[in-house]
Amino acid sequence: MNTLKAEKRTMDTKAKRLRREGYVTGNVFGREMEGSMPVKMEKSAVEKLLKTSNKGSQIMLDVDGQSYDVLIKEIQFNPLKGQVDEIDFQALVSNEKVHSVAEIVLVNHDKLAAGVLQQHLEEISFRALPSALIDKVMVDVGDMKVGDVIKVKDLDIAKDKDVDLKTDLEAAVVSVAAVHVDPALEAEGKNPFTLDSKEPDWSGFQDFLKGEVRYASVMKQYPQEAEELFKAAEENAKWRYNSYKRLSKENWGAEVAE
Repeated sequence: MNTLKAEKRTMDTKAKRLRREGYVTGNVFGREMEGSMPVKMEKSAVEKLLKTSNKGSQIMLDVDGQSYDVLIKEIQFNPLKGQVDEIDFQALVSNEKVHSVAEIVLVNHDKLAAGVLQQHLEEISFRALPSALIDKVMVDVGDMKVGDVIKVKDLDIAKDKDVDLKTDLEAAVVSVAAVHVDPALEAEGKNPFTLDSKEPDWSGFQDFLKGEVRYASVMKQYPQEAEELFKAAEENAKWRYNSYKRLSKENWGAEVAE
């Protein structure tokens, strides 16, 4: 288990000043604590920690020599400066279930034989005792074929009796859409590309993003920047889909004739 060193901080020094001095601020709270405990951590130590841990990870927090078994509950990321501003930690109690999230990590992309991989969820929401916490769910997509869909109910975490899932079991995690390329059609001067994918319902795209816990955090802390981020994400998704769509509709014969 990773360990992060922290120091108690007083409220005499503003958080902005501490950040300028190279610290990340935060708070520790829990059932057996009276109120919350403000802390500060060296920025370099936080950056090192977040290379292997993230929101939903269980770590040891060393505050002035006293160790706390904690859950990384919230990470406030500043998208303008590209840095973490604040981290909130929940001190764990062995017999208390806590709400957490597990990051979805897709593996074996390079073994995908055909089609376009589409990730629909980035994290799974659940409740569990500290002994059963999970921070990452590895999803092997190497054997997926065009038309395949992996749902939450198909994941190992859904079969874990010690975990109470909050994410819809029927929610799609990842799917494979087809972009067929037929060399024979190309040899005839025809468009070799065929897209086998239903047009997405874009009306709910931003609502879907806002439902993701990590994006909701950005929206809460930086609402204006978040709106711009969500809009850009939707435009990017539309651009990628329309690029595939254009390929399948190109007037291949006319282009070759020119």
